Amino acid sequence: MMEKISEAKEFIEGLKSIDAKISEKLGRDRALLYTIILLQNTKIEALYPEISVSACKLFPLFFSLKGEFSEYPDGRKVRDCLWHLVDEKKAWVKGNTKSGYIPTEIGKDIYEKEIATLLKGKTQVEFKKYSTGSDKQEYFIRRCFETDAFLKFYKGEQEDIKEYEIRYLLRGTRTTDRRILRDNLHKYLKYYKNLSFEDVKIDPKTKKTVLSKKEWQALGELLNYLEKNFDKIILKK
Repeated sequence: MMEKISEAKEFIEGLKSIDAKISEKLGRDRALLYTIILLQNTKIEALYPEISVSACKLFPLFFSLKGEFSEYPDGRKVRDCLWHLVDEKKAWVKGNTKSGYIPTEIGKDIYEKEIATLLKGKTQVEFKKYSTGSDKQEYFIRRCFETDAFLKFYKGEQEDIKEYEIRYLLRGTRTTDRRILRDNLHKYLKYYKNLSFEDVKIDPKTKKTVLSKKEWQALGELLNYLEKNFDKIILKK
């Protein structure tokens, strides 16, 4: 019996290439960032194979093999570009080949300000902007649940949490000033106090419950733990 094709594979195989002139304006780094955001917003885990094939489909100018095998991705180019996006000098993306990749707040900002405008009318993804009010608070609180720092804390592995994972949770990089990180922590604590479990348990896109009350309580414990131990965790550079 023929195996049923997965929705993710069907979506990726159906991608069409973006005009070469637009690709040139984007550049390789923004093209791969767009690819990762596209996968994330269509609920496809952005693992290395998915990114490689999608990037090749969308941007063959940058990510396909040359010559008679041009329909296949050039893995070296994809890896090199991912390394560049993850590097702390850029920090547009967070992750690795095993866990997959997600855009950082910097990456999302680059998408909104530079990529979405250029691809308007040609993009297969819309990226919601969060600017004011409770939407902003709910967005940043929901983001916490996707971080490695929270996942480790929730599993009782807080001793294994790395400083860079805490920095990412607090919307920073390895070089972000401690004062900014502390301010962001205080904002998270404020958001958490302003919201309830009922405010954030539903995914606004799928309308499904994606969060348990136990996870909600664990986030509050994590934020209080960070406030109490901030000086021990976030080292002076």
